[in-house]
Amino acid sequence: MVDLQATGGVITILIILGIYVVQGESECIVNVGSDLQYKSPLLISPDDEIVLDGSRFVLPTKASRRVSLQEGEGVELWCPGNSNQLNISGTTRDFKETSITCNSGIDFEFRGASAPITEFQCTDVPQSTIREVGTCSSGHRRLQIGYETSFGKFVRLIDICFDDTNYRASYVNYTLVDGIEIRQNFQQVSNLNQDDYFTGLPDSPDMYYTCSNQRRVIGKLVGSSRVGQFITCSNNINYLVEAHLATPLDFVYVAQQRSTQYHVNVVPMWRSIRHGNWIKLEEEIRKYASNTSREDSHVTVYSGTLGVTAIGSRNLFLGRHNNGNDVLPVPKWIWKLVYEPSTQEGIVFLVVNNPYTLSFTCSCVCAQTKWTLAWNRRDKSSGYVYCCSVDNFRRVFSGLPDFEVTGLLTKNRPYTRVFPDIRAE
Repeated sequence: MVDLQATGGVITILIILGIYVVQGESECIVNVGSDLQYKSPLLISPDDEIVLDGSRFVLPTKASRRVSLQEGEGVELWCPGNSNQLNISGTTRDFKETSITCNSGIDFEFRGASAPITEFQCTDVPQSTIREVGTCSSGHRRLQIGYETSFGKFVRLIDICFDDTNYRASYVNYTLVDGIEIRQNFQQVSNLNQDDYFTGLPDSPDMYYTCSNQRRVIGKLVGSSRVGQFITCSNNINYLVEAHLATPLDFVYVAQQRSTQYHVNVVPMWRSIRHGNWIKLEEEIRKYASNTSREDSHVTVYSGTLGVTAIGSRNLFLGRHNNGNDVLPVPKWIWKLVYEPSTQEGIVFLVVNNPYTLSFTCSCVCAQTKWTLAWNRRDKSSGYVYCCSVDNFRRVFSGLPDFEVTGLLTKNRPYTRVFPDIRAE
C-alpha cells in the first residue's frame, strides 16, 4: 500500500491482485466478491417512482471493479420474499427494507449507528416474482421478472414476451451491465421455479425435456427405428435441454442470477449447441460489454426464438396441451440482438438450432464486423451462427419492439451502413 499526496487530500492506491483501485478517504468501496454474500440484500438506488427499471440496481463499474458510493450517499436494502426479513448484525428485524448511508470504507450508517456492509443480510436469498403487465407482439403476454417490496415498489430485471398459445418465449429483454465481469459466482439450482403460465399441460414442463419423452415424440415423427439418428441419451451425447434466453451469467448478483430460473425463460436447444456455440456467443457478448475501450454504458440485449425446427418433414413439439394442440415447439433459430444505446447501433446473431441441417433467414454480415467469433461458427453440430443487421432481421421477425437503430454494431469506426437482401432458405 502506497500513500501519495494529491491536491485536495490524500488518495490511496491499493494493489490487489494486480488491480489498481483509487479510493478517496470518504468513499465507500464494496467488493462484490468478498463483501456481498449469498444472502446479501439487493442494493437499490433511492427513487420515488413505484416501478423501477434495472438501472436502479447499485452495480460495480468496469472502471473501479467495485461498487462505489460517495460519503453521505444513500442506498436502499431490499429483502423481497414472503418469509424474508433483514438481519442486521445478527439480529433479525421485523421489516424487509431499509435505507443506509455511506460513511467510509465498507461502513454504513443505520439509525444513528455504523456497521460494515457485511453485517446487513437477508434471512434468505432475495426472491423474485413474475407479474403480467399487458400484451406484446401478436397479442402475447408481456411478463416482467423482478422484485417487489412490502410497500408496493417493483424493480424489473427481465421483460418477457410470452406466447401462451404455444408455450414459449417469443423474446426476452434485459440490460447487460458494463461491470458484468465482476459478477458473483453463480449458485446452481437443481430445478426451475414453478410459474403459472403452463396450465393445461398434463405434466410439469420439466417432464417434456426428459429423454424418454423426446424419444417418444421423435419416434412418432420418423419411426422408432430411426430415433437413434437424432437422440443419443447415453453419455450425454445429444438431446434437447433447457437453455436460458437470459442466462444467469449475464447478471451480477446471485439473487439476479437465480431470477432467470423460470420456465418462461427457457427453450428447447440441442445439448451440443447449448454447450457449443451458444455458450461461446454469450461469452463473446459479455466480453464486448465489459471491454474497457467502450464508453461507460450498459448494453441492451434481446434474446428470442423464431420458427419451429423439423425432423424429417414434420415440425418438432415436445408436448401436447389437454385441448389436443401441440405445444413447446423446438425453435428453428434462437437469436440474440445486441444494442449499443450510446451509438444506437445493433447486430443480431442467429444460431441454427438443429445439428443435422442448416437453414437461413437473412444474409450473413459477420465478415463486415470485428466480432471475432474465433471459434468455428460454421460448425452445425455446435450450432451454426450467422449475423444480421437489425433492419434486415425486422423483415423476418415483426415482433421486435421499436427502437432507433442507426446502423450495424460492427465494432468498426467509422461505420458504413449496409442493406443486405433477405436470403431465402
